Amino acid sequence: MYYHAHIKKSNFILITFFTFLVPVLAYGYITASEQYPAFFPPCGLKSFFHLYCPGCGGTRALEHLLHLRLIESLLCNPLVLFMAVCLIYYWLKTLIELIRQHGDAYFSIHLGFLWAFLIILVGFFFIRNFLLLQFGIDYLGELTEAAVYLPGELMAQI
Repeated sequence: MYYHAHIKKSNFILITFFTFLVPVLAYGYITASEQYPAFFPPCGLKSFFHLYCPGCGGTRALEHLLHLRLIESLLCNPLVLFMAVCLIYYWLKTLIELIRQHGDAYFSIHLGFLWAFLIILVGFFFIRNFLLLQFGIDYLGELTEAAVYLPGELMAQI
């Protein structure tokens, strides 16, 4: 099944502008959160239930992705890398269609991408919290005192 969309050249230019603006804003957010940590509210699920939400680690994953550390990004939160790959794929697909169709194109998004997003979202939420609760593996190192910092060990082996 597919979701079909129509896009014009002017809209594509606008979408491209905002797509390239996101990493710039993300870098500013990361820098500001390091300088003013009290300004940004903590994660509610982490604060009250001592569990990681599906979005926890997303900012760090984005920071690692911006520095091209793909494995660390994947370990912090795989949704960030998945969404980056999807954005690049559909951006290129749309660009090619716009060139072929002279500025007016139809393209389709396979609904499998949405299902994959949901599976990664829910699966990573359960796997990460299962490792935390059952084995004490807290590779983000925020919820346990004696946390096992997994990405550093994995990066040392690679």
